[in-house]
Amino acid sequence: MKKLATILLVILTAAALCLPASAAGSAAVYAGSATVKPGGQVTFTVTVSASGLRSIAVIPTYDQNTFELVSGQWLVNGMLKDFSVAEGNGVIAFDSATNLNGEVLRFTLKAKSGAAVGKYTVGAQLTLSDSAGNSNITATGAAVQIPCEHRYDNNCDDRCNLCGAKRTPPHSYGKPQSVDGSKHKFTCSRCGVSFTANHTWDNGIVTTPATEETPGVKTYTCTGCGQIRTEELSLIPHEHDFSGEWIIDEEGHHHACACGEVQDQDVHSFGDPVLVTKPTCGESGLARRECTVCGYTVEEDLGKLSHQWDEGTVTKEPTAQTEGEKTYTCGICGETEREILPKLQGPAPTEPAPEPTAPAETPEASPWSNPLLWAVVGEGVVILALIVCLIVVKKRT
Repeated sequence: MKKLATILLVILTAAALCLPASAAGSAAVYAGSATVKPGGQVTFTVTVSASGLRSIAVIPTYDQNTFELVSGQWLVNGMLKDFSVAEGNGVIAFDSATNLNGEVLRFTLKAKSGAAVGKYTVGAQLTLSDSAGNSNITATGAAVQIPCEHRYDNNCDDRCNLCGAKRTPPHSYGKPQSVDGSKHKFTCSRCGVSFTANHTWDNGIVTTPATEETPGVKTYTCTGCGQIRTEELSLIPHEHDFSGEWIIDEEGHHHACACGEVQDQDVHSFGDPVLVTKPTCGESGLARRECTVCGYTVEEDLGKLSHQWDEGTVTKEPTAQTEGEKTYTCGICGETEREILPKLQGPAPTEPAPEPTAPAETPEASPWSNPLLWAVVGEGVVILALIVCLIVVKKRT
């Protein structure tokens, strides 16, 4: 299926390229990240602003010595669409003229191992096709940086061995050690210099919630050294809480506090009925009404419909010798009913005396007299009718 879609998309694109040039739209490429390390990946998004489009073809542009294409995905719906990593391009076709003003495609590049440090521009070449022709445009590119992973001979080295950037060698301070309840001390692992600083407390965690009967406890932890301190939380006064779910029965609804107090008690307020099952001549219908406050629902039986018979069609004309037949059809469900038409009144014809004849041969049974065959034919007609209806609905939409 994907191979077929690709072939069809190529045909649509080739047809668009044969058309004369039309009014151009605009496009741009945005990077998901401003930097990427060798071996890492970065995602780019292509945006398009154009109207009346029938198809779009996109070719991402980038330094192929530095990056390789990993994936591509269309962000809009189309009649047919495809993106080929191997071929480095994507194409989408619409079943009607389409206006776009936003993101249409996302593709991902991987920085190759050993990629050179520097700033690169990633863009895209697009072909926009409409009913008047096509336009070849270049999307505004996005800049992405492959930064230097600075390397030094030791912690005191002030110049990067890769790019030559200079730095001020920092002290090598590890995790501080707690001194007392208010301070902790940092010590350089290279030179031994140290200094003290106040604990840096986090926002605290309630380790024992306060209740109406017992006080609570809140514990704070120093984000540097791990020292902890606690704080007592006062008793809390009782406050009614009616924020829970509605309590519902057949008569009405209300909110209730854990202490038993009730609030918002009222009878149900039902909205207009909503049809759930449409009634037919054979089955009862069903409607549902919902309370606009709490969502409680009730169902109502709509009963069955009465047959709506047409004026009838004579399916067999009566004669003086045989009765006729008239068929009535229900306009709702299609059920039929037959009426026997009486024989025509008139003089009985004079019949000549019968001549002796040989015994009649028993005729072979016609295959069309088989009721199973008619059942199969009937099912085939219904399926064909459904297919025709689906095709008509699809064309209208």
